[in-house]
Amino acid sequence: MRQCWEAMKKTIALTVFPGNERREFAGPLTLAEALFEMGRDIPTPCGGSGTCGKCLLRAEGELSPRSESEIARTGSDAGLRLSCQAELWGEVRVYLHEAVPTRNIPPASLPTGDEPFALAVDIGTTSIQISLVNRRGETYPADSFLNPQRKFGHDVISRVAHARQPSGRHQLVEMLRRRIDGSLANRVREWNLNAGKVERIVFSGNTAMLYFLFDYDVTPLGVAPYQIKDRSFEGYTAADIGMTFASGSEVVGLPVVSAFLGGDFSGGLGMVLAGGISERCFFIDLGTNGEMFLMDADAGVHATSCAMGPALEGMNMQYGMTAVEGALTHVFQEGAGIRYQVLGGGSPVGISGTGYMDLVAMFLEEEIIANDGSLRSERGEGDRRSQWAVVSRDGQKRIELGSGLALTQKDLRSLQLAKGASYAASRLLLREAHCREEDIRHVFIAGAFGENLNLDHFRRLKFLPAFPEAEYRFLGNTSLQAAEKICRDDSFRDGLKKMGQGVRVLDLSNHPDFNDLFIQSLDF
Repeated sequence: MRQCWEAMKKTIALTVFPGNERREFAGPLTLAEALFEMGRDIPTPCGGSGTCGKCLLRAEGELSPRSESEIARTGSDAGLRLSCQAELWGEVRVYLHEAVPTRNIPPASLPTGDEPFALAVDIGTTSIQISLVNRRGETYPADSFLNPQRKFGHDVISRVAHARQPSGRHQLVEMLRRRIDGSLANRVREWNLNAGKVERIVFSGNTAMLYFLFDYDVTPLGVAPYQIKDRSFEGYTAADIGMTFASGSEVVGLPVVSAFLGGDFSGGLGMVLAGGISERCFFIDLGTNGEMFLMDADAGVHATSCAMGPALEGMNMQYGMTAVEGALTHVFQEGAGIRYQVLGGGSPVGISGTGYMDLVAMFLEEEIIANDGSLRSERGEGDRRSQWAVVSRDGQKRIELGSGLALTQKDLRSLQLAKGASYAASRLLLREAHCREEDIRHVFIAGAFGENLNLDHFRRLKFLPAFPEAEYRFLGNTSLQAAEKICRDDSFRDGLKKMGQGVRVLDLSNHPDFNDLFIQSLDF
């Protein structure tokens, strides 16, 4: 669709009713993205996949053809569009309900209009999170939204490949900058803060995300030997990276270690070391990319990264969504049935990564899912009985869950790929560090995914080795935490740069044993 738009070379604009507010845009974007830039948040809990229907709006004008998701939702009514799917191709008019222009309520205590403050931004492959930090070191969650680059692929490799296309790199850079710039400007304005008082904006993220933000050539990140240009990301202002918001403020990025170990990795390492851990420990940041390290007082830090895909964040799953209102996040067995936990209450509109993990663990126990990840359509004598049945729809096996949701065979395969990559990478890291499973005393799990994780189910699905002697601890978003810390502590960033110089990097892309071990690790 975007190629069609490029051929038209039209100016696109959106007029919002009521209010008759009009704005022009420089490039192709969805209704949801355009409305956000105009200060209106449209709910897209399914992550823009078109499955939840919560962003349904009435629009008319020069829009992209209706997608299959839109046709399924709206039938013959061509005026109803899913704002996450419909792209502006020219002059467009949209009609909003009064309840649509909603924003986050500011915290009770914020910096005054004259008090300097800083902003921390974690650019995840799937989602972006922003915090405000005052001079006393107090943090305030400011915004959280999906990375707009997901239109060009759910993983880093797909986006790096798109960046090689004509105008591809420019598209990815500009859509990322524009979305972050708009979010920062909107939030500061809505909270009646002074943009001129922003002292510093600190960015974290994997190497590719930081390269896109600072407009570096990402091509070497996708081609052996995977060389990187810059490890430090310093000496910039907001204007230098194309931002109109607080254009004179200092901008820095968390230092990176390698093409596959970025600011999110160094942030995680820094936060673990700040906790004063001296025993052997294992760290993993669960997300689209799985950054991990093994730290030993004698052997130092061994680290690697593996591509896990977006399944853990609910993306690329038929009924998947991020952990926002309406998401099924937990499943509990109650007698012969199950009970769902839904963020915000009510009926679920989709399933988060932790919800999928709970379902798979339960159905493995029920013997409806075989250890090789296949859904069993026939059950032999002696098999445990269950109320759940495997059915076929549209040529694919699935388990109907109620509320219009299902667990499909394709979803299972996506989860298997994630856990296979994680298990294989962690096994090789242990081997590289000459360390046994039972030597590990602490396992740290970072990332937003870990905040809702059922540890028993995580271990049952074998994402990591057994680590029988280890104490598990969930750290939250260490990437954002490190960015927040740098907002108020320059020395912490200097420490991260020094730490990175001593890390021993295990490159899985060239490892002779990784593929075989990955295949062996797919079974549950």
